[in-house]
Amino acid sequence: MMKHQTLAALTLAMLMGISGANAQTPIQNNSDAPVEIFADSTLEWNRVQKTYTARGNAIARQGKMQVKSDTLTAHYSGGQANSSTGGLGSSIEKMTANGNVEITSAPYTAFGDKAVYDIASGMATLTGSNLRIETPTESLSAQEKIEFDTAKNRLSAIGNATASRGTDSLMSDNLVAHFAGGSDGAMTLQRIVADSAVTVKTARETVTGDSGVYDVAAGKATLRGKVRILQGENWLEGTRAEVDLKTGVSKLFGDAPRDAARPSLTINGVATPPPAPVGDGRVRGVFYPKKKETTQTP
Repeated sequence: MMKHQTLAALTLAMLMGISGANAQTPIQNNSDAPVEIFADSTLEWNRVQKTYTARGNAIARQGKMQVKSDTLTAHYSGGQANSSTGGLGSSIEKMTANGNVEITSAPYTAFGDKAVYDIASGMATLTGSNLRIETPTESLSAQEKIEFDTAKNRLSAIGNATASRGTDSLMSDNLVAHFAGGSDGAMTLQRIVADSAVTVKTARETVTGDSGVYDVAAGKATLRGKVRILQGENWLEGTRAEVDLKTGVSKLFGDAPRDAARPSLTINGVATPPPAPVGDGRVRGVFYPKKKETTQTP
């Protein structure tokens, strides 16, 4: 039985390597190497439905990228349904991973219940419970779904999204991470954008605003709108805050009329005007004196 499964795996890997070589699937990683498919239970080639399906601890591997799940299905087009050559000369249109999905491409590992990659749109979608993407030092999670647009090098965490590193975290309903491709093909995270209510938490303070951008290289988060910095009982309000996660220094700015040269906020690659001043545009702070300890006289 093991010999039969190994032969089937090699055959299926060879077919997918031929039919999907130019499809830019998520497990191709821009490589010309064939895609290897392994499964503990069965490997099925359905010529009528035009699918390849691996069941039981299924693994698809190409180069340094790997997809693991209970079931892996590749949908292809072209070829004759009743032909013995089936998918030869055809192309992969969609790939689906179902159950205990784990996608690894160092240093990133993504987890979810279901992953779907549509070749035509270049959109990969991860759904299910406990959605997250992790590196040895960082994580990005969401409750609804995580999408990766390969054409725009953009990843969206949707539904109570949180990006965290150590004791620092960035939270919003939706977070959009923008990547840049290097000459070696590696993807580098540039910035994370929140275009709705956002919260930044550190070990010392909590900062809230109407929108924000985190510059990864600078290690600095900029929040705009009605901004508040909370440190224990003390709080400060303004219209823009810069939180330097490297130095631990936070700065709060007002939005008085003389601040006309302030920079605009960039969301999803589009420059937008700064928000309208909040109140009179001045910075405000409230500080509570430290309570003295009282001793009771016996």
